[in-house]
Amino acid sequence: MTCQPTFGDLLRRGAITKADITNVVDAYMTNLQLRRLRVGDAYLIDPAAAVRECDHAILVLADAEIEDCRKRSAVRTALLLAHPIKA
Repeated sequence: MTCQPTFGDLLRRGAITKADITNVVDAYMTNLQLRRLRVGDAYLIDPAAAVRECDHAILVLADAEIEDCRKRSAVRTALLLAHPIKA
């Protein structure tokens, strides 16, 4: 049985770039309801679902006292743990 790679796996393999992930973080932080976004040439992600599946990201984003840079980091972590959808 093969495991579906995460976006972190794809980043390590060079299939996507750090800039691709940063673009998704930027888009999500602008629109927290964002549901589908292209990552690289071959993948899609549902950033809202990725964040919902990451308890840490949920807690960080809900806390008004936490700085934006830490919120962005939590979102980035949630995205890297998420599994891609083939475009």
